[in-house]
Amino acid sequence: MNMPEKSSILLTNLFSAALILFTCTAVCQSDMNDPPHDSLVLGSDFFDRDEPIDLNIEFDLKEFQRTRKDEEYQRAKLSYTNGEGRKETFDVRLRTRGIFRKSYCYLPPFWINIENSGIDTHELEDIKKMKVVTHCMKHKDFQDYVLKEYLVYKLYNIISPYSFKVRLLHLTYIDTGRNNKEMSGWAFVIEPIELLARRLDARIVENEELAMARMNAGLMDRLALFYYMIGNTDFSVTGLHNMKIIMLNQPGPTGYVPIPYDFDYTGFVNTVYARPAENVPIEKVTERYYLGPCRPDAAYKQAIGEFREHSKEIHELLQSFELMSIDQKIDMLRFIEDFHTEIADEDFINVHIRPTCR
Repeated sequence: MNMPEKSSILLTNLFSAALILFTCTAVCQSDMNDPPHDSLVLGSDFFDRDEPIDLNIEFDLKEFQRTRKDEEYQRAKLSYTNGEGRKETFDVRLRTRGIFRKSYCYLPPFWINIENSGIDTHELEDIKKMKVVTHCMKHKDFQDYVLKEYLVYKLYNIISPYSFKVRLLHLTYIDTGRNNKEMSGWAFVIEPIELLARRLDARIVENEELAMARMNAGLMDRLALFYYMIGNTDFSVTGLHNMKIIMLNQPGPTGYVPIPYDFDYTGFVNTVYARPAENVPIEKVTERYYLGPCRPDAAYKQAIGEFREHSKEIHELLQSFELMSIDQKIDMLRFIEDFHTEIADEDFINVHIRPTCR
């Protein structure tokens, strides 16, 4: 099928971009002995649900920006409206996170610490804090960026069970330092590594000296091809750059298991600030460049076959996602379709993998 025909199919099938109604899936419980606010319960299926959660965060944004390089938490209030129409408020703490985005963003990504807040995380192994990815800047393009980065996590969930789960949020920020001025945007929360390790019955490995060759071969090949699909060169196993590593306790893949995160420098997301990694001879992140290990052809064909098996599921995920602006959605679908066209070529391994594998 040629590109004009593909584009026609994509355009015909696209849904009109629209916001969906937000529902808070948390359960509120109260009785006469409750504290001043009810208990917000984050259930065991919190990261398995797709509907966004609508939340408010009240804090001094100017102070948050001023102290972004500090390692101290800032007090904030998290609130939502429960199913009975009653507003529930919880005392939480925020701290900026990330490397580039911490200094670049008007609204940097942050840790949210919910310890002693009254939020019940018993079913989530009593987690104390979670990473939140924000829309970074006020410009509308950044709303699409955060949605596309969220989708990258969902795509890897399709490709590998050894991946971080995410939950979409719609946040309203109430700036107490500017007369409660409000700003809203898309965000998502990332499953904590401790929760992922417990879910997979694994141990967290904090060794920055491990080489890519020490990873489980099949899983590393799958991840390397995934990185090629989304146009990512901003990663490294050694040094744990945008990478976590675990080892399974129970029977399964042997050896070290790589878990990727942070995808704002990918061609799929294509942020205005994204650049290819140093010493990689491409000019734009939308140019694909393979950085996985050198293997026999049979190993590459195994990984390619897995992506072909999931191609329909991948397309359906992107096709059914209703929150993306129409232009961005078209570009996103075309970018992935180009990848599937590439791997269908019988010379793909010799042309796109062998020259750059390591």
